[in-house]
Amino acid sequence: MTFRRALARAISKWEIVNQVFDELANPLDSCVPKNNPVSVESELWYHYYNANIAQSNEMLDTAGFLNVDGDNLSIILKCNQGHKKIV
Repeated sequence: MTFRRALARAISKWEIVNQVFDELANPLDSCVPKNNPVSVESELWYHYYNANIAQSNEMLDTAGFLNVDGDNLSIILKCNQGHKKIV
C-alpha cells in the first residue's frame, strides 16, 4: 500500500488532465467517476491531485524501496518512439 500511495503522490493528475486530455477531464483518486451515483470521490479523506515529490520520496525511503547501491528508486517508462513527448 505504501508504494501505491507514494507513486500516487509522485504523479500530477492535473498535469495529465491538462496535457493529455486537453483539460477535458477531471482528476480522480477513485476509479468511479464523480457523476456516478456510487462514487465516493467526495468522501475520500485524501486527494492526490498534485504531485508532491518530496513526500513521495520520503514514503519510499521509509518503506525501504532503495536500489542495491542505496540510491533512490527510479522508474523508467518506455513507450513507442512514434509518440511525441507531451509531459
